[in-house]
Amino acid sequence: MLIGPNAKSLVKENIYYDSLLIRKEIRTGQTPYYYEIYKETSETTDSSNLIVNSGFEEYKKLPDGSGQLDICVRGWYNAGTGKATYYTKYTDNQYASSPINSNGYQMPHDGSAYAGINTQSQEYIMISLKDTLQKDSLYCVELYVSKAENSSAGIAELGAIFSAEKKIIRANEPAIPHITFTSRSGFNDTESWMRTCTTFTAEGYELYIILGSFKEKPIAHYYIDDISIRAVKSAIDCNCIEEITFDQLSYYDFKVGMNIRMAFVTFEQSKSVLTASSYIELDNFAAMMQEHKTMIAELASHTFNSGNIESDKQLTSARAKAIWDYLVKKGIAANRIKYKGYGSTEPIADNSTEEGKSKNDRVEIRIISL
Repeated sequence: MLIGPNAKSLVKENIYYDSLLIRKEIRTGQTPYYYEIYKETSETTDSSNLIVNSGFEEYKKLPDGSGQLDICVRGWYNAGTGKATYYTKYTDNQYASSPINSNGYQMPHDGSAYAGINTQSQEYIMISLKDTLQKDSLYCVELYVSKAENSSAGIAELGAIFSAEKKIIRANEPAIPHITFTSRSGFNDTESWMRTCTTFTAEGYELYIILGSFKEKPIAHYYIDDISIRAVKSAIDCNCIEEITFDQLSYYDFKVGMNIRMAFVTFEQSKSVLTASSYIELDNFAAMMQEHKTMIAELASHTFNSGNIESDKQLTSARAKAIWDYLVKKGIAANRIKYKGYGSTEPIADNSTEEGKSKNDRVEIRIISL
């Protein structure tokens, strides 16, 4: 089959999906040529995720500039008056390429692509879910976000609006998000992707989700990748980590599903003996539980991979038990505190570096109920 002029000078070949239509793109130099094949296809992504094309990998065409997410990416639309950008490693356009583009450098969180929004320009992105959310069911909503290197400002909150149908949020139109994704220190990481998540109890009409910055409107540019909505049995299953200490929280800050790192709770090296510097934060936690008289929490102890999985599990189990013993002695009812050692099974950093090992060696408090 003749694809186009200079067909022998093949530079790049990509295959992508548009509904049940497979398109193959052949690039000869800078000019793309296409042929199409109809084929029955099945969704290959995580079946538990209610968002199709959650990582922006499936595209209809490659971008040749900024503001082209809705015309390039399968399933995604602009929901504001501004136009979001589609970044992919398969284009050489300086405004839409990855990892290097006009807004800086960033690799995709996973795969080859991600979306970008300007917070001041009324840029919101929207997609239809696989199914309408079930009334009174609980869902975990998660995404990864990174601030663009050349962004002149930052934000500390993103939001999501659910809708029964497609909608456009007009300028100056009130738009109150149903859920928010927050970071006390701000979404200011330009080097790494920040995971953020929250839970949502459905009313039973929600078929579309709209994402963006609804409250803060600085001149800022953010990358978004790997969005998911999954049904969960309880908020604890969402594992939303809030890396904050208790002295930063007021009485009303606590909510079910929070996973809070105990930054000052430490142990003697390779032992389950609490250091004296741990007592202040544990005393603060005990006082907080006395105020929240119905709160139930889990103590979760983690460590870095020492090379012996069973030993890691035993160490963290003993450490979690040591914290439980201390809190019970402080007057907290034993049935209000669960504890578990996770060993090295849930790392949050690279275990090959000393810095990464230090981050993985941690204690978290998970709020199960209030």
